[in-house]
Amino acid sequence: AAAELPAFVRAAQAAGGPTVVEVVDFECPHCRRMQARLAAAIARTPRPVRVVRKMWPLAMHQHAREAAVAYCCAEAQGKGEAMAEALFAAAPDELTADGCARIAARIGCDPARYQADRAAAEARVAADTAEVRAAGVRALPTVFIGDTRLVGAGASEDDLVALLAR
Repeated sequence: AAAELPAFVRAAQAAGGPTVVEVVDFECPHCRRMQARLAAAIARTPRPVRVVRKMWPLAMHQHAREAAVAYCCAEAQGKGEAMAEALFAAAPDELTADGCARIAARIGCDPARYQADRAAAEARVAADTAEVRAAGVRALPTVFIGDTRLVGAGASEDDLVALLAR
């Protein structure tokens, strides 16, 4: 089954330990529902869980691309998890360029570096999007835990805990 996983999932899992690879759009209501359950499941897992996010901002979500860029800029400063939490918690209409910059400053990102990293972040968002499309990801959210691919927001917190425990 592992050989059937997309290359980006196998690469993320190569570091060992429990790893979640999450394909996300920070404005997607289904991704937001899954994120709440996933965060709760990770909190219940006794071992540290590494989360790797791949950006797939859908065109139908007006501010998703800006939020994806913001996440990448914050991740470059070691603040990816804090930014992901803040982006998922923010109202979708707050995910404008200015709104995301304010969120980044609030979580402790250096504003000058945040702006300087935008071009690299845009390139990463484009690369992530191409990679997940090429891997056959067709719906959001898509989450990989071990060799299990979860599509949609239907998995319960208990389902996620069980997968993380394997």
